[in-house]
Amino acid sequence: VSGCRFINPDPAWGEISVAGATYITNLYFRPLDGHGTTITTGNTITIPADGTVFNVTGSTTVAALAFNVWDTGRKAELIFASGTTITHPLTNAKIAGTFSVTAFDSMTIRGNTSAWIECTRSPNS
Repeated sequence: VSGCRFINPDPAWGEISVAGATYITNLYFRPLDGHGTTITTGNTITIPADGTVFNVTGSTTVAALAFNVWDTGRKAELIFASGTTITHPLTNAKIAGTFSVTAFDSMTIRGNTSAWIECTRSPNS
């Protein structure tokens, strides 16, 4: 590989040169492990691209999770700071049922090809 030029960061795509030939490709990333940006509850929440563990604040009922193509294969751990409800069915996600969370409860999800899949939930209050 002799060079790589990123053209558009959302999703990233660019040119990669290999042995004199240039290829245009989509480039998807995996965020570094660790705490990311705090998520505030809302009707739809988006998992930020800057980590794998997220504090979730607010009490608005969550009815949908945004899903982007780069979320495929991602793992996200959500740690709740206060009470809220994660509804079932949850748009763009497959979960075991409605989750009425309280402070310190957590949920781990993983991105499939088109939706988030619940791996675990832990009521810790």
